[in-house]
Amino acid sequence: MDSVSRVEAFLKESGMHPDSVDFHSIYDDFQRDMMRGLAGEPSTLAMLPTYLSPDGALCDGQTAVVVDIGGTNLRTALVRYTSGGMEIVRSDTSPVPGRMSEITMDEFFRAIADKLRPLIEHSNNVGICFSHAVAVGPDRDGRLISFSKEVQVTGGAGAMIAHGIKEALRALGVQRDLSATLLNDTAAVLLGAEQTSVGFVLGTGMNLSYVEQTTAISKVSGFEPDTMIVNTEAGGFGRARQGTFDRALDAATADPGAHRLEKMTSGRYLGSLVLRTLRGAADAGIFQPDVRQALERLGALSPPETDAFVIGGDGVLAPIFRAEGDVAAAQTVIVRLYERAAKLTAAAVTAAIDKTHQGQSAGQPVRVAAEGSTFHKLHGFADTFSRYVSGGGDGQKRRVELVSAAQATLIGTARAAITHGSCGIG
Repeated sequence: MDSVSRVEAFLKESGMHPDSVDFHSIYDDFQRDMMRGLAGEPSTLAMLPTYLSPDGALCDGQTAVVVDIGGTNLRTALVRYTSGGMEIVRSDTSPVPGRMSEITMDEFFRAIADKLRPLIEHSNNVGICFSHAVAVGPDRDGRLISFSKEVQVTGGAGAMIAHGIKEALRALGVQRDLSATLLNDTAAVLLGAEQTSVGFVLGTGMNLSYVEQTTAISKVSGFEPDTMIVNTEAGGFGRARQGTFDRALDAATADPGAHRLEKMTSGRYLGSLVLRTLRGAADAGIFQPDVRQALERLGALSPPETDAFVIGGDGVLAPIFRAEGDVAAAQTVIVRLYERAAKLTAAAVTAAIDKTHQGQSAGQPVRVAAEGSTFHKLHGFADTFSRYVSGGGDGQKRRVELVSAAQATLIGTARAAITHGSCGIG
């Protein structure tokens, strides 16, 4: 048996191969947990109401101050709407507070306010895109459930995000009466692309939102529009079967047992998952004897580094895998883990697509806004994902149009702030 065949068998034995993922089971379990979450029943999917409708008027000439609080970056912008569309007037990017070292919640709010203060004089509408678990209320503020993606902020459980940011701005001397709208990044992506029904983000983290009939959200009352965007918190889905190295990675994180699907698919964890799997393959005798020690010395691995090796045999892995059979086997590990992540995320997104009852006819495809560095930059990922979503996973043909809008998160957040702020349906 050659090295590639051996590594294929190894991946199947350890539960890390795409064939180890039962698309039907993931789809069925995801939809069941969606229904439970919408009803307020125990579920691994939080199914958080956003109290945002995809409908709503935009007022010509209105502006919004936007902050995008992600897992890696903090982005701020001033966005203006005119008849020609949304225009980003100013923007800035910096590391998200708590990414590099542990900070308190007060320090977190103060850091956000510092970045917003130069923009706040231009608009009373503030849009806050928050890429961590938060329970949003009818006032479109949200109570923090937990940080994810290894962002380290202490003392934050239960904090009201928009209120905390406004209080921090007030402490810096901002006395304006601000209208703040909080939403998740997937809801922002959905709103940032025209006529989309599903927003999917696979970057540092993984999540998706979709448009649901308000009457189907039985745990919500008093929301008048017919439809509401629901944030599934898909990264928390806990019914996907973990492989050997998923379990090892999960145990080594700050929150074992939580965010299981995210840890199997997202950019924050995929490099580590590849490295652990390569080390396991070395322990199984698949590579040359010196490979295991070299992998141990490597310490860490990132998706851009795995991509460099898959595409051109370059980067930090090149000196480790020198024998021809080792190169092919190591590249197979990486490509198969990419495909497995695509299959897992496609099953979740497909469950949301079918919940919208769209995409069944050629003339009316369902539009899915897909964003994130992992989705767009991993070699072959988007094509593999598209194949699974369009019917390669369960044989059911769906008419799906994957769309990507420039600066979708900032644009969608501004749209929410304007339509639910000083003009529109709010």
